[in-house]
Amino acid sequence: MVPRTRLAFATVYLAATEAVLLLLQWLLKSAAPRAATALGGWIVFLGWAVSILLLVLALRWLRDNVMWSVRNRLIVTYLFIGGVPVTLAVSIALLSGYLVLGDLAVFSAVSEIKAEANRLGAANAAAEEEITRHSSTPEKIATADKAFPGRSIAVLPKSSLPGWVRDGFTGLVSEKGHIYLRAANSHQDSHGPAMVISSVLLDQKFLGRIASKVGSLTLYSLDPQLNGDEKSLENALSNAQSGAGAAISGRISAGSVSYPDLTNLAALAPCGTPLGTGNVVNPGCYLTPAILAFSNGANGTPNTYSGTHTDALPSFNVRFGLDA
Repeated sequence: MVPRTRLAFATVYLAATEAVLLLLQWLLKSAAPRAATALGGWIVFLGWAVSILLLVLALRWLRDNVMWSVRNRLIVTYLFIGGVPVTLAVSIALLSGYLVLGDLAVFSAVSEIKAEANRLGAANAAAEEEITRHSSTPEKIATADKAFPGRSIAVLPKSSLPGWVRDGFTGLVSEKGHIYLRAANSHQDSHGPAMVISSVLLDQKFLGRIASKVGSLTLYSLDPQLNGDEKSLENALSNAQSGAGAAISGRISAGSVSYPDLTNLAALAPCGTPLGTGNVVNPGCYLTPAILAFSNGANGTPNTYSGTHTDALPSFNVRFGLDA
């Protein structure tokens, strides 16, 4: 098919430019990540332009080669009358469901993080009382804390802190490229007004504790210290997730929603077993040979298909996102 019109030539030219930019971006990804990222905007712009031009050319071809008889015109008319509304309705329903589930996922994740923050606030209040009434040291309290391993406690004068934290604070903070769960309570010592501050580093291990209640959880934090340096961000995240370093602002993921292995399924009560108090249905009645074979794997090894069940059984997977 040879282009004959100016519009066709323009489409071919832009498509070739898009292909060259895509190839150049792929070549620059490892050598110059910043340059590869800078090409992203042009690639998206040209992609939209080429898509629109191709749509116009397709409509022209449809008009000139398909709609040449009454029969074909009727087919196209019925397609637009019946097919397009159904497609739009299905698309709107899918998009609405995606947005609703996304909001629900964010709400669930934020609720769990707020619950952890409230627990840290209560622990910090207890630490402040221990320091005031029993003259305990922050180091001793932090060492004995089993709920928040790695927690650090500091007593700082109010004059050295920002005004917004002097009335108390509980939540997430980003400091020097690290993300912390932090709580602050007022305290009075011999040197005057002070604040007892507890900090817990939000690394992959701590995020995994939160994710164990909601599924797969990813925390994004936009930190200007890391903007524009994609390679260092990837290295920092790799070190943080492998346990080699602290949590770095950017993207931290933890938790998973996995397919039940054969041991869990085999432990279910057989179908026909009387239901216990509060039970409505027996899951064992829905264990088909196909489900058991999938869980057991093709060669008899449990979880053989754990790497493919995300695509094979998407309804079994819920992924939670969190913007911070």
